[in-house]
Amino acid sequence: MLAEDAEGDEKVMATASAKPYTSHKAAANGERSESLFKRQPGTDRELEKYKALPKWEVLVMVVDPELQGRGIAGQLMGMTVEEIKRRCVTDPKGKESGKVMLMLSSMQELNETYYAKRGWTTTGVRRFQPGTMGSRDGFGVVEMMKIVDLQEMRFL
Repeated sequence: MLAEDAEGDEKVMATASAKPYTSHKAAANGERSESLFKRQPGTDRELEKYKALPKWEVLVMVVDPELQGRGIAGQLMGMTVEEIKRRCVTDPKGKESGKVMLMLSSMQELNETYYAKRGWTTTGVRRFQPGTMGSRDGFGVVEMMKIVDLQEMRFL
C-alpha cells in the first residue's frame, strides 16, 4: 500500500505477502532450515484433520509504525485474503472443500492478541532465550491458523 507524504512523494505504508504453503523440505545438505519464523516439524501433524484443504501461508504483514492503530493492517489482511480466495477458487482442492486454511508465524508478544481477536487459532508456540536476535528478555514465535470459507464475500 502506498501513500503520498507531505512532499508529494509516494511512501510505502504497509505491505503483505502470502504463498501456497509447503511443509518443510530438507536443505540440499540434508539439514532443515533454522529460520525463526518457519513452521517447525510436528506442526503439520497437528493440522492433519485439515489435509484436504488448500493451505496458504501469510509470510509478511507490516505497517509503518507511524501509521499503526488506524485499521491499515485489517484492510491489508482483507485484501490479501480476498486474493488468496480468488486463487483458491480455481484450485481443485479449493473447489471441492469450499474452504482454505490460512497459516502464519509471528512474534507472540507483539501479534498473538491482534490475530486471536480476529479469529485466528494458536497451533504452536516456540520460546527463544534472551540474546536471540539481540533480545534482552527472549521472545516467543506463535504459529496460528484460520479456516476461511471461499464463498464469504469479505474477510474483514
